[in-house]
Formats: sequence, structure tokens, C-alpha cells
Amino acid sequence: MCGFNTVLDKINEIREIVEKKPVGTYIYRGEPEHYSDISSNLYRFCRDNKLPIASFPGIKGLLEHSLRKFKRFDEEDEITEFADITQHYGGLTNRIDFTGDYLIALFFSCYGSPDKKGRVVILEQDRIRFPEGKGYCEIRPLETSNNRIISQKSVFVIPSEGFIDPKQDGILVVNIPKNLKRDILGFLQKHHGISVETIYGDFAGIIRLQRVYLEATAYYLQGNTCILEDKHDLAIKKFNEAIKRDPYYAEAFQGRGIAHAYKEEYEPAIENLNEAIEMRQYNVKAHLSRGNVYAKIGDYKKAITDLEKASYKLIATDEKVSYRIDLSLGNAYAKVKEYDKAIKIFNHAIQRLPDLYDRAGWKPSDDTYALAAVLHHNLGKVFLEMNQEERRAIFCFKEGIKWSQYDRQRKSELYLELSTAYMKINDRETAIYHADKAIDFMSNFIHYLSRGNFYLTVGEFEKAIEDFNEGIKNLRPLLTTGQRNYHKWLVAALYNRYDACLKTNKHEKASEDLNEMKKMEPEIVEDSPPNFLFFLETVQRIPDLYLPSSLYGWKVDLSI
Repeated sequence: MCGFNTVLDKINEIREIVEKKPVGTYIYRGEPEHYSDISSNLYRFCRDNKLPIASFPGIKGLLEHSLRKFKRFDEEDEITEFADITQHYGGLTNRIDFTGDYLIALFFSCYGSPDKKGRVVILEQDRIRFPEGKGYCEIRPLETSNNRIISQKSVFVIPSEGFIDPKQDGILVVNIPKNLKRDILGFLQKHHGISVETIYGDFAGIIRLQRVYLEATAYYLQGNTCILEDKHDLAIKKFNEAIKRDPYYAEAFQGRGIAHAYKEEYEPAIENLNEAIEMRQYNVKAHLSRGNVYAKIGDYKKAITDLEKASYKLIATDEKVSYRIDLSLGNAYAKVKEYDKAIKIFNHAIQRLPDLYDRAGWKPSDDTYALAAVLHHNLGKVFLEMNQEERRAIFCFKEGIKWSQYDRQRKSELYLELSTAYMKINDRETAIYHADKAIDFMSNFIHYLSRGNFYLTVGEFEKAIEDFNEGIKNLRPLLTTGQRNYHKWLVAALYNRYDACLKTNKHEKASEDLNEMKKMEPEIVEDSPPNFLFFLETVQRIPDLYLPSSLYGWKVDLSI
């Protein structure tokens, strides 16, 4: 945000121009972009559709021809009045809307096209001149009881050609930087009572705003769908279109931030979430999303601050969001080793789950099963990170397995966690048994590399090599995604296989693995594993993503 003083500087820039002349000398028009000309909507329609205006003749003739198609006029004043009404209701005419209030023009220069600079056009009524032979310009204040015309202090400028060149005599243009637009809109609403509601206060205005809002909503929902389908670039384009139509569409800024987060573009992600939060004070989901993005980049202090705010501002009835906040906040506290707080949050969330344990004739919902599984999973991970709490971790993982009956991936991850916990208490046979169960439910490179790591630890080197082979085979195709995590996993897997091959005297294969590792990470040496190598007590996992598919929800929750 640019700040109060910057907004005042821009307003004073316009005021200094205005105050040099007597009151009434100038009229004003705000435009959200720097167009090539200052034009009526009928002129733009003709230009875009290559309609020959001269055939009618002129744009005024075209306007009258189109109006007489639907209504008979006996007097010239009647067609003038009808054209004014047509302009008011959004029809195509040769009128250009100006206003007698530069603050209203400033509003229009900022409302729309947030990614482009706007402009305030200042027209000096006594000096507006057209080059010889290029027509004339009529300027007519409107006398009416219509609320919107009164609130906008409307003045119609009617150039004979349908447009005005912004560079001609009698025209001044003040640039409005794009990064200042939202601050100006907020200032005008707070200090002058100028807002969408006051500018478009009549029925025609509401109809227009409804159309704009629905167009923006359509693009927002399309962007939301693109996020759910992992089409993040397309999602950003859709959210851009929504914001172009409604620059105060907080959900679209939030969606655009989430799309950037999934592209690992964290700076624009946070900037967009900042905007969403600024627009809506009680934007719980935006705080949750931003907190998860902060956690993703390792700034857990800011993550906790945001997640605490989300929890504080949450409406009591929004239970699904409440559990997602608990998941993220508990994970964040665990990351900063405040284990007691993490445990308290997860236990409290578990206790709030409806009908968690069967009652006679009652079965928990699918959502309850899923939440119970993930909460027990995360609680178990906290206990696993603490000293001497492996038994409590094992209990939590077993509970999670019980509740993950509809989620094979979750159950597979829980079996892998369980095998890690048993290995930490030196129950190697049970650890291998649960690693096997993990692979039975869903095998991916992490499962094979983890079980291979267990075999390596207990000295079953041939079995370890078999698992490393399988894990590396599943991992290599993923390198084409360009994600750095897969690169690190491959280096770690190659080092583990290299170690196992040395222990079984497979020196030629060990040498091949070492050479490949050095190409990827030149600093690696024979007796020094990469610093991101996964070890038994810190088995790395792909971060869980808690992704609600609600229509008005969001797919971030890039969990910690």
C-alpha cells in the first residue's frame, strides 16, 4: 500500500490545476486506462465493428437512425432527451460522460483495470477547440432528478466526431499510477463518501453493477476450477479478468495469490493475499492461506500470527475451516518446537469432531473419518519428533489408520510413519512389516526409498539395493517437472544406493552412482553425504496438502 500522504499528493496535483481558474471552468472525466482517445461508446462500437459512420451521415445521424427504429419523435428535443436516457441506461450514444467534480472523476480513474495506470481528463470548457474542419463539441450539464446523475454531477460532452483527441487544446491529463488506485478508492470512500454504492445508487446502476459482478464471478469460478485442476497459469489469467472487472473482488486476489503459491512464486502470492486481507477485515480464509504460504517459506513466526488471527476471527459455525486452521497452526507450533501447544491444538480438534466414536445406530460422516485420520496423523508426527514419545506416536498412527479407511494414500503414509516409529524403538521386524504394508496400499518412490533405508539400517543390503533401484526408477520421470525437491530426492537415493553397493562390494555400480551424484551436486565427496540426505529419524515426506474443493473455497492450504 502506498500510504495516506501519497494519495494526498496526487489529489493536490489535480487541485493545483483546478484552483488556478474560476469555479466552473473545468469538467472532468476519469478513465481506468490511457486509451488512444476520449470516446463515446457508440464511436467505439463503430470503430471495433468497422461500421462506416459517414454513411448516415456522421455519428449523430447514426444515433438518430438507430433510435427512430424503435420510437417515433416529433421534436428534436424529444430525441435529445431520449438519447440522454439511453446513455444513462448503458445504451450506445455519442455522449461522453464527464462530471463537475474532480473527486468523482478520480474515482472512475481508479475503479477498474488495476494492472494499468489510469487518468483524469481535465477539460477546460472555454478553451476546447477542434482543428479547422474537424467538427465541434457540445457541452451540456444535465438538469434532472435522477439520483445517479445528481450523485455523479454528470455533464455530457458531445463531440461531432464521437471522440476527442487527448492531446488537443483545452485538454489536460493527470496520470494515476496503477499502484495508487486502491489507496485512492479507500481514501475517497473514507473521507468523501464516494464509493460504488454512492456512485451507482439507482436501479440502472445496480443492474450494471450486477452484470459486472456476475462477469467477475464467472471468471473467479473458472480460476478456482483451474486451481483444482493444477492449471495455475490459466488460473492466474482468469483471476486477472475477474479483478479487471471488479477491482475489489477479494476472493479473486486470494485465488491469484494461491495460484502463485503453487507455482512457488511466493512474493506475488503474499502480495495478492495482502490485498485480499486489506479489502476484507474478517477474511479468515485469506489469513489461513497466507499463514500457510509463510509456513511454506519457513517464516513460522508470521505463519503463527496469521493462523492465530484466522482462528480468532473465525465464525463459530464454520467448522471445516476451523479444523484446517487447527491443522496448520498445530503444524506451525511443532515446527518451532512448541510441542505442548501443538499437542493441545490437535487434541482439542479431535475432541470437537462430531460422532468420532460409534454410537448405537450412528455412523460418522466421511468428512469426520478424513479429519480424524489427518488429525491423528499430525499429532503422531509431533510425538515422533519429541524425545521418548514413540509409544504415543504409535498409538496416534494406529488410530489414524483406523479412521483412514476411505483414503488409501493417507493409510499408506500412516503405515510408513508407523514403521519409522517402530524403527526408532529398535523393533526392526515390526518396522519392516509396516513398511511392507505401506507399499501394499500405495507404492511411490518415497515408500521404496524409506523401506530401503530401513533395510540398510538393519544390514540387509541386497534388499536395500532392490528398493533403491525401484525408488530411483519411479523418481527419474518426475525430474522433468523441474521441481528442486525431486532433484534432491534423487541425489539422496543415489547416495544410499552407493552406500549399499560399497557394503556388498559392488564397486563399479557404486562408482557410477557417485559420478552421477557429482554431476548433480559437485560438492559431494565419497565419505560425506549430502546435507539434505534423509536419515532414519527424519524421513522426509512430500508435504500434505489439505485442499478443500468447496465452490467458494480455495486450494491452498499448502500445509507445513
